[in-house]
Amino acid sequence: MKTSSKTVALLGTLDTKSIEIDFLDRKCKQLGLSTLIINVGLLDTQGCHADITAVQVLAAAGLTEKDLAHKTINEAIGVMTGAAEILVPKLYREGRLSGVIGIGGGRGSHLCATAMRALPFGVPKLLVSTVAGRTSAPFVDTSDLVIFPSVSDIVGINRITATVLSNAAAAMFGMVTSLTYSAPKGPLVAITALGVTTESAAQCMKFLNDQGYEAAVFHCNGLGGRVMERQIRDGLIEGVLDLTITELANEMLGGTGTAGANRLEAAGELGIPQVVAPGGLDMALFQAVDRLPAKYTNRLTYKHNPTTILMRTTPDENLELGKIVGRKLLKARGAVFVLIPRKGVSAYDQPKGVFYLPDGVAAFERGLRDVVGHAFPIEALDVHINEECFARRAVSVLVAQLKLKKEGAPK
Repeated sequence: MKTSSKTVALLGTLDTKSIEIDFLDRKCKQLGLSTLIINVGLLDTQGCHADITAVQVLAAAGLTEKDLAHKTINEAIGVMTGAAEILVPKLYREGRLSGVIGIGGGRGSHLCATAMRALPFGVPKLLVSTVAGRTSAPFVDTSDLVIFPSVSDIVGINRITATVLSNAAAAMFGMVTSLTYSAPKGPLVAITALGVTTESAAQCMKFLNDQGYEAAVFHCNGLGGRVMERQIRDGLIEGVLDLTITELANEMLGGTGTAGANRLEAAGELGIPQVVAPGGLDMALFQAVDRLPAKYTNRLTYKHNPTTILMRTTPDENLELGKIVGRKLLKARGAVFVLIPRKGVSAYDQPKGVFYLPDGVAAFERGLRDVVGHAFPIEALDVHINEECFARRAVSVLVAQLKLKKEGAPK
């Protein structure tokens, strides 16, 4: 078969996975791919050729094998992980790889995943792992990493491991040789949503598309907000309709859907225009009734689905959330506009809804205005967040911000 111009890096600990890496190397080459074997093991390759040795991996971080001396296995793997995290994206920037396949057990999966997550979004990255299916979230995190379950342990080549590794090679071939998506010329806008604000997000997407903008909706269940903020920091997002900031309530109240303490900060730090609404601040998410903290035993809750319990926030909590939002947005370097739907912030926060509480929205607005004053526009509308007129207003404000930024850009 004719050799492809695409090079796939094969990442693994050759002191324990040399046989499997060698098999994967042959399968990739049979498909016409070039390969670059990177040894991230603890130096001994057991005869398998490495195009980039463990010593060279360490050198990428300014280290030598002496830096592994007198360390425990876990400590040594930690050193190698940090070095691989520097090396792999460097090789991509230099044009030496088009995609990466990593293989590993528990430790090896963590090492490979850490290095691959450092690659930009869109670069094919595939991990064959013994831990897939048990707990994949820590390995994928905010990246587009694909995990293949190894099915059996990755020890030698048999009909199971041979099938899995062959499929992994074929999948990577498809990813690195497929046609690239041609993105529209208009800016990409991020929209945040939960099921309770999806109607508003869908309307915003339509109105943006009608004006030549592309939109991506992020599900703000904790991971979704973090993913969006990484995409902002990676330079993929040019405008933000942050309609749903439930993750801030989860962070404050200890809910399971938190996106961390830095949520609602990336756009501001990078000067990205943003329109923010208090969508979903009527609730905090918990995984199950038996995980609801004891201090919330007497609170109003609703079973959203078999695994998720929602807890209604109080006006005092909404007041504090308004202050938190205000303090975060005051630091923004770009345009900020807050829209407040006074008739409700979620599908559950409306007349006859289980969480309907007008005082909650009013408290949020009061807390926000107390902190912000007149630093940026705050507009309160006598509508519900899922009404069409709210979506139209949110889009019109953001589009105006984007146009002003474009007009002010250097020629």
